[in-house]
Formats: sequence, structure tokens, C-alpha cells
Amino acid sequence: MSFFDTPETQIAPPAFPLTARINQAITDFYFDRFATKYLSGYEVRKTSGLREADHNAEIGGEPNSAHLHGLAIDFQLWKAGARVSPAEEARVFDQVVKPAWPGYAQNEPDKNHIHVNLSRQITISTGLTSLAVFGFIAVPVVKIFLKPHRSRK
Repeated sequence: MSFFDTPETQIAPPAFPLTARINQAITDFYFDRFATKYLSGYEVRKTSGLREADHNAEIGGEPNSAHLHGLAIDFQLWKAGARVSPAEEARVFDQVVKPAWPGYAQNEPDKNHIHVNLSRQITISTGLTSLAVFGFIAVPVVKIFLKPHRSRK
């Protein structure tokens, strides 16, 4: 567990929706490359990613889940069209996922999936990126509306 995953440093889900979407895009990017490199012998089925707070509460998710930040993915392992056994999934988790995933990972057989998430510290940088993107788009639009209009006489 890192410093950023302790209860004292947990943060609320981003208020600006674009931040969570950027976080999820980054998480998906890391996860897709991770799955290609380390889980290529399996069909990896994502069962959950970014969640709204209401849905998270409805399904019994943690109140400050990384899913609310767009920093988590739940997935299952399948082979030849069938779900792998819990024992095989646990073995893959212990030998591959836990040692190689760049963040927090947990096997949750009682919830029928493996959970991985990136550190919540990324929310700060993607929040700034979101604001920069928003500013890049908003400034030209605002300039158009603030442009002085010549009155016709």
C-alpha cells in the first residue's frame, strides 16, 4: 500500500467530469498494454471501469473507490470461451498480476473478479491536464464572444 492509498490521503472523486474520463483513458492504456504483455494466453474481459457514485453505492463498492476516479478496472480471465477456475485465476494473480501491475491489485473471488488500479496521485496531474484542455478549447470561444462588434449606423 502506498502513501496515496492510505485513508488520510484519500481524495473525493474529481468534480470536473473530464478528469475522471482522462484518468480512465490512462488506466485503460496501461491495462491494455499490461494484458497484451502478461495475459496474452487469456481472453481478458473487463467487467467494470469508471463508475458514477450512485452506481458504485448500488453495487456495494467502496465509498472512495478508485472506480469513482477512473483509476480502476475489474476483469475476469477466460480461456476457450469459458471462465478459468478460481484456482487458476488465483495462480495467475499471484504469479503475474500482483508482481507486474504498476499500482494496486487485489484478487476478489467473492466478487467474481480481479481488481487493479493506478495510484490516486495521478488524479492531480490529470486534473491539471483537464483544465489545460478546457482552457485550450475555451479561450478561442470566449475571444469570439468578447470580440467588439461594430455597430451599423
